[in-house]
Amino acid sequence: MTKYSPAFRIIKGGVQPAFDEETESESDPRVTPSAELEEISGTPFFVSGTDNSASIESLEFAPTLSLKRRSQNIPQGVSGKTGAAATDARNRDRHSEADPAFFVKVPRLHLAKLGSYWLADGKSNGHSERTLEFRRDVLKKLDWFLEDRGWQVCGVEELKDFIGHVRHGHEESQGRWGNPKNRAATRPLTIHRYWRELQTLFNYCVREDFLQASPMKKVEEPEKKAAQIPHLTEDQIQAMLRACQNSAYPLRNTAILMMLLDTGLRATELVSLKFGDVNLFCEWGGEARVLGKGNKIRNVPFSRETSLAIRSYIRREIGRDFDQISPQTALFISERGVATGSPMSRDALRTLIYRLAAAAGIQRGVTKCSPHVFRHTFAFMSLMEGASEKTLKDMLGHATLHMTHQYVNLSDSDLRNQHQKFSPVQRLKRKKGR
Repeated sequence: MTKYSPAFRIIKGGVQPAFDEETESESDPRVTPSAELEEISGTPFFVSGTDNSASIESLEFAPTLSLKRRSQNIPQGVSGKTGAAATDARNRDRHSEADPAFFVKVPRLHLAKLGSYWLADGKSNGHSERTLEFRRDVLKKLDWFLEDRGWQVCGVEELKDFIGHVRHGHEESQGRWGNPKNRAATRPLTIHRYWRELQTLFNYCVREDFLQASPMKKVEEPEKKAAQIPHLTEDQIQAMLRACQNSAYPLRNTAILMMLLDTGLRATELVSLKFGDVNLFCEWGGEARVLGKGNKIRNVPFSRETSLAIRSYIRREIGRDFDQISPQTALFISERGVATGSPMSRDALRTLIYRLAAAAGIQRGVTKCSPHVFRHTFAFMSLMEGASEKTLKDMLGHATLHMTHQYVNLSDSDLRNQHQKFSPVQRLKRKKGR
């Protein structure tokens, strides 16, 4: 850990924080669908007509389905397209006419009930409250959108238009979600997340036999452009560490910055740490037992310098020895919680980082400093110091290496520096010169 620890390298070559140099002396059962949906379980919904307000009928799929639907003149979903684009769209729909996903139409009333079961299933599977809150928001906005358009069912075309509103709603006269003040364009990653959550919802409905097919199969996946999140420079980090010395709790704030820089923890993971989750007396420094996304637990090491900073904060600002504090007490307390042990909130952490960045002269318009920027800085600096992507994946708590790749995009100058360090030809030349 110390070999590529960002905090170790920053502290070794710059500002020395005011810490003391001392010597080491049963899962929930799966949600069962309620009998309220018994009448819709196992059968798809269709609209028997050409408009959204048509009557609902429940049909089993049959070989004659394509002929029956063709005779009902169901719209092909190419409105607003002309010329070659319209021809291509018609050809795609013609080839997929037998795909049941195109004909699924879920009534708004049933969609609300299915959404509630989807949320309960997510909770039972250990999804975080933030994920569940976003899903509630998606369901609420989808229902608002259907009502605003006067639509009583939800299928392929309605979902396409909904994603279109997520993307272009700020251009409408009433603004996105009916809010005239909502005029900001939506980021590509946010648009993709709406699409992904709706895909998850309808896949759940198919898996639980509520629907025979998912209409999201016919909704094209939006382009997913990951925004390039900047990392902090060593000079900026040094400036923020100096800014800590003029803050209300300099030792706590120094320990927080060093912990973020040394571990790459998410904001929620950092503020959720309790005294019982950290070991500050390891041979290499310290280790934290972190509860990450999906209730997955991982052990994250950190350097001796960070361990000393935390111990100094505990002794001199909390005013107690480590063994005198309950294991359930929050490690990083709020500014009003010194006496009560009240934990720092996620919003309070974000505000603290913003304030320290402002005091350090870091402009938010140039580098929007946040706990997540520290996470990217940890990944970038660790990689530059020789950490492998597999190591970063495990420490960051990522499920796949693809997620880690988004954190370690190197600039051209970074690539040149790395190549000079690991060039096979230069390695041979160095060996030959010995």
